[in-house]
Amino acid sequence: MSAVRRFTIQRPAKPCTSPFSRFVMLAALPVLVVSVLASTASAITLPAFSPTGGNNSGGFTQSTILGFAFTPTSDLSVSALGVYDTGDGTSDSGNGLTTTMSVGVYSVSDDQFSGTLLQQVDVPAGNAAPLVDGFRYVEISPLDLLAGQEYVILSLYLSTGSEGFLLADAANPDPVLSGVQSIAGQNNAFTDLLFISPLSTLAVPALGPNFRFTVVPEPSSLLLMAMGVLGLRRTRHRKHPNTR
Repeated sequence: MSAVRRFTIQRPAKPCTSPFSRFVMLAALPVLVVSVLASTASAITLPAFSPTGGNNSGGFTQSTILGFAFTPTSDLSVSALGVYDTGDGTSDSGNGLTTTMSVGVYSVSDDQFSGTLLQQVDVPAGNAAPLVDGFRYVEISPLDLLAGQEYVILSLYLSTGSEGFLLADAANPDPVLSGVQSIAGQNNAFTDLLFISPLSTLAVPALGPNFRFTVVPEPSSLLLMAMGVLGLRRTRHRKHPNTR
């Protein structure tokens, strides 16, 4: 007579639902939020302006400060400032800046007559700075621009320099920028980059300075994303209780 084999079926352990477990999951939420925020920081950067059409224009006969006024509709993190490379000022775009170009970002006062310099760089002459879609950029430490605040980005064109700019058919600002207006001021006394009021408007989009940025997610969006990660992890644990 053969022996009877007995089989023991082990039931899967129930998911841990102790108060301590729930506390650990809630404590992990800020860490997940930080992780999500860090992952968004590596998102693809966008140009503020993507001009189309138009023609290169030669250098100015007077020292000129040229740029744009704009107001973000979301918080932005700026990672690079740049300037348009017209080459010889007429046709050979992108073959190197003829002179070092100063570019700066200012926050604008409520009365629009004064501004505070937030960041300034010198884009070197030649082709040392990377060329991206016609603009040469210098990377900066992240600069936060707040939604609803007006800013100007400006570049200095000395009368002694031959670097030109782009008279574009359309500036094509990113949709996250509102109230965009081309601005300029001319004065042979300009020797350094200075603030000019966004009231000094131009009728045509003259492209000089530009910047690259990422949109900063709202805290509520980060919280929802983190909660979603927690939910997926909890569901996975229920299906596979022995998996950490």
